[in-house]
Amino acid sequence: MKKKSKLIPLVIIIALFFSTATYFYFSENKITNEEKFYDLNISSYLSTKGYIKINIDIGSNFILFKDQKNKCMAVVMPISDVQANAIKQGIDEKIDTRPTTQDIIKDVFDYYNITILIIKIDEYRNDLYYAKMIIKQDNKILNMDIRPSDASAVASRYKKDIYFKKDIFDKKAQSIC
Repeated sequence: MKKKSKLIPLVIIIALFFSTATYFYFSENKITNEEKFYDLNISSYLSTKGYIKINIDIGSNFILFKDQKNKCMAVVMPISDVQANAIKQGIDEKIDTRPTTQDIIKDVFDYYNITILIIKIDEYRNDLYYAKMIIKQDNKILNMDIRPSDASAVASRYKKDIYFKKDIFDKKAQSIC
């Protein structure tokens, strides 16, 4: 019982840290009008030119990023069973006994009126895939680095499309039919 009482203040401190950090980050990165939106070249981040829209399928320890047009081609990415479960829960619209990190992210985004503009898997380096999630709150925009598995779990909760850089997909995809 004593351990639980010590954990509650720690959880509150962590939650306060993240909410404060989110507030200050967004406060410092204001975009005040449409001109600045384009001056920051955010439109290039939102472009899907050179990207393909993908579907995701989940195995017990892998994720398949499948081309929506050519369903026989997919990038297979190994993930942990915990990551696979987080994505599957999002797809199935279920929350376990306790919420996952992605469920908490969704709650924070919903509470602070943060919208996801686009999610892209845009880089492959040192045997790792990298993704970007562009989010917006009022007139503030943030380009976040995010793991593709986490991006997939968050996207599944919002039913958002995921885009994969075409040249990387073409190099890494394999036939699954």
